[in-house]
Amino acid sequence: MSSTPSGETLTLSQRATTGARSWHPVTRAVFRFCFCYFALYCFPFPFTLIDDGAEPFAGLWRRVIPWIAARVLHMAVQPPTSVGSDSPYDWLLCAVLLILAASAALLWTLLDRNRAGYPALHRWIRLYIGVYLAVQMLSYGTMKAIAGQFAPNSLLVLDSRVGDMPRRFGLLSVSMAESPLYRAFTGWVEVAAGALFFVPGAATIAALISCGAMMNVFALNLGYDVDVKLFSLHLIAMSLFVCAPDLPLLLRAIVFRQPVTPHANVPFFRTRWRNRAVWLVVALYGMGAAIHFVGLHLPQAIANAKGPASVPFRGVWNVAEFRLDGEPRPPLTTDRDRWREVIFDYLAWPHRWGPRPDVGPGFAATVSMDGERRQLYWMRFDAGSRRLYLMKFSGPKPAAWNFDAITVQTPASNRLELDGVLNAHRVHAILTRAPDFPLRKPNFRWIER
Repeated sequence: MSSTPSGETLTLSQRATTGARSWHPVTRAVFRFCFCYFALYCFPFPFTLIDDGAEPFAGLWRRVIPWIAARVLHMAVQPPTSVGSDSPYDWLLCAVLLILAASAALLWTLLDRNRAGYPALHRWIRLYIGVYLAVQMLSYGTMKAIAGQFAPNSLLVLDSRVGDMPRRFGLLSVSMAESPLYRAFTGWVEVAAGALFFVPGAATIAALISCGAMMNVFALNLGYDVDVKLFSLHLIAMSLFVCAPDLPLLLRAIVFRQPVTPHANVPFFRTRWRNRAVWLVVALYGMGAAIHFVGLHLPQAIANAKGPASVPFRGVWNVAEFRLDGEPRPPLTTDRDRWREVIFDYLAWPHRWGPRPDVGPGFAATVSMDGERRQLYWMRFDAGSRRLYLMKFSGPKPAAWNFDAITVQTPASNRLELDGVLNAHRVHAILTRAPDFPLRKPNFRWIER
């Protein structure tokens, strides 16, 4: 039951028609376009959470968009390897969707120009877009909140020069990884927005939170040239669409301090049990999505927490002495074959891309004297024989695993001696442990000194 401003009680059947008051012609036109565009953009959601559930529809666009690019624009366009990128394919796809949505909205207006409004249809598309936003918020939020996204920086990254990063996105990744509090805060804000979308009557506050979170993400995407600008802009637009009916009320109540009357809550159906069934299905779907994303990202978070401790000799080691094929090599910056540093660290690959079990999560890297050459190696260590097995890194899953063996001696806790054959050359090196990076030292304080 619901009440009108005069105190009269409305039944569900009456409330279903209360929202049918005449809409402004501009409002009807904008709604028709937004309905068509967002439905085309989001579909085939919610089947996207099922393996290959979106393949038939996505496969159709992967054939149509390159054909349009070749025939109309006379350019070659290939589908991107990642979802939500800023590739020419994605921009052309959005342009095609805009044309289709505008055409459908125009035809809809011509065929249904006498309709006073679309309160019931608006309720359904608002729910659909809200659930779509909720899933995106839960996906990105859980990645940040449990450290699946922006994994801890490797020592190799910290040992690199900032100016050598090929894109500003690398700087964003480094800063986010070194600020777990900020990363977790932004993640939990997104998770909260996603969870609120599944609460009846909380769509507006959920959309406002998601809009603010996505504006922050969009600003970062623009400032650091992250290639999901187009996708984050769509999430902002969807958030504004969901909260648009209540924005004038909030403006009058908060800014102008005027009394307001809430909109009548238009039900999905005329019977109470059907409306409850809708929210039950939505809640169950939300729980399933949350469990799915936590299960997807939690193993990597656990691996990131335990991984560094499993890497032998983890740290940055300066090369005090170096012999190559028996010949002493002095530390000259012009000698590109001589090592300046050797780094042993944990490789924070996503767990589904990891190497074979007997290789382990560690890697080694050699840095030349001028710092320009950095060679990565898969690494495994046999503590019994004191042998370090190294193989040049050639991707997360190489075709063959051919390791070179190097004997490791530890005369002191801060000293290593390596001797063996690596890349068909006899190598002998004496390493000393370098000091830890100042950035890794606890330096938070409430009161600045």
